[in-house]
Amino acid sequence: MREFFLPKKDYRVVFFIGKGGVGKTTSSAAAAVALADRGGYKTLIVSLDPAHNLGDVLMEKLSDKPKKIAENLYASELDMEKLIKSYLKHLEENLKHMYRYLTVINLEKYFEFSAFHRG
Repeated sequence: MREFFLPKKDYRVVFFIGKGGVGKTTSSAAAAVALADRGGYKTLIVSLDPAHNLGDVLMEKLSDKPKKIAENLYASELDMEKLIKSYLKHLEENLKHMYRYLTVINLEKYFEFSAFHRG
């Protein structure tokens, strides 16, 4: 199993996925600490979980900017709602600029709807 965690060339991306409560945060944090500490690999662990438990596990206040936790270990917790809103705003501005001649279409309503109705 060890070979699945070690970088192949310059880097390796490992995802921990599963249903709620199965230990994704705990397992990913343990793997990240081991790779950084024992393996000596520069390691970045990123959580997309809205519950933001990674900071609790690492006993650090985390944000969307990677924070150095220990030698070779960096961590961040992304605010997906904030990222989605930012992306939709950027997309809305680009579409408004591209289709400014189409005043019949109310683009604001479409983006307002898509911001609150995922999928």
